[in-house]
Amino acid sequence: MKNYTIWQRAILVLLLAMASAGTAQTVSGTFKVVCVANPGAQDVTHSKACLERTPQLHFHDVVTLAVQHAPDVSFDDVGEPNPANLMLFLQGKPLPGTLASVGRSQTDEDEVTTTLLTYLVSHDLNTETARRNWKEVLAAANSGQQLTISTGLENGPAAQSDAKVEFVVLRTGRLVVWFAIATVGLIVFFVIAARTGALRDKEPVGPDAAAPTERAFSLSRVQMALWTVLVLYAYVFIWLLTGEYKATIPASVVGLMGITLATFGTAAAVDATKVQTNKEKLQTLTQKLAQNPPERAILQEEHAALQRRTTVSRSEGFFRDLVTSAEGASLHRLQFIVWTLALAAVFVVTVWRTVGMPDFDATMLGLMGITSGTYVGLKLPENKK
Repeated sequence: MKNYTIWQRAILVLLLAMASAGTAQTVSGTFKVVCVANPGAQDVTHSKACLERTPQLHFHDVVTLAVQHAPDVSFDDVGEPNPANLMLFLQGKPLPGTLASVGRSQTDEDEVTTTLLTYLVSHDLNTETARRNWKEVLAAANSGQQLTISTGLENGPAAQSDAKVEFVVLRTGRLVVWFAIATVGLIVFFVIAARTGALRDKEPVGPDAAAPTERAFSLSRVQMALWTVLVLYAYVFIWLLTGEYKATIPASVVGLMGITLATFGTAAAVDATKVQTNKEKLQTLTQKLAQNPPERAILQEEHAALQRRTTVSRSEGFFRDLVTSAEGASLHRLQFIVWTLALAAVFVVTVWRTVGMPDFDATMLGLMGITSGTYVGLKLPENKK
């Protein structure tokens, strides 16, 4: 600065001061994350609280960061930065719901203060930003790389950090527990379904109707059972891995369940109405046959067909029951099955990869609604086997 005049020097100092003041408004320029620390350490200066090895981190774990900063930085509700506004960052991504609590703080002989900030790794998926950030974090974790861990303001950059963690998404012990629960649950479900005919048609039956366990399988009942099991198992999976019993169920999944229940209810009503209508036709035809014996041979075939349609069809096999009617294979049934399986596959893969339920957009729900509506609408002229 020897070539500057005294006024130029004053202006330059003022500009540097203004730049420093501007930097102080962002956490990234205020302090540095040194390491992942032992929260019970008595001496936290000179990195003495740092863990010796790169720690493993899981959902719902508590993690403590050692932060170095100037003595004039105050971590309280009136100073800046306010701990209530600081959240955990992984791989440079802020994780909403992970707010700081302040621990031990000490200043060394060089006037550098070290403060411990503790976070609960909360798996909050209430916003689109949170879902996107967690997706990127989990993708990085599943690739096997160590993740940079830091802190900062939600809408700002992460503070400079030398700290790393290994984030373990799928914990073996909890996966074993989930698989055990899922296996037992499926066995119980299939036993109940096999003994009660819960997945089969339930319309009014006649004296010659098949037993409940011999009736044809109902496509709408099978679809409703599929989505109920998937959502229930996904909820348990997320809860076991993240420890979050208030796991977020996206509104689109609730809407999908609503479409499924509406499809089942409407399909059952259509079947019941057709059975009742056929019973009335059969009664009328029976009276006509009694009054006109000469026409018996002509009307006998129609009479037999109506008798079949007033009772529940017998099963011809699970897959055949789902895709066929009296007229043979039904394209609208096959479309309904394929679309349901496609969405179910997307649901399962997303839950496995992101440990969260997918949020289907309005277009996908609309397609599901159209497919369900087509299936129900084309059941009206459809005859039983």
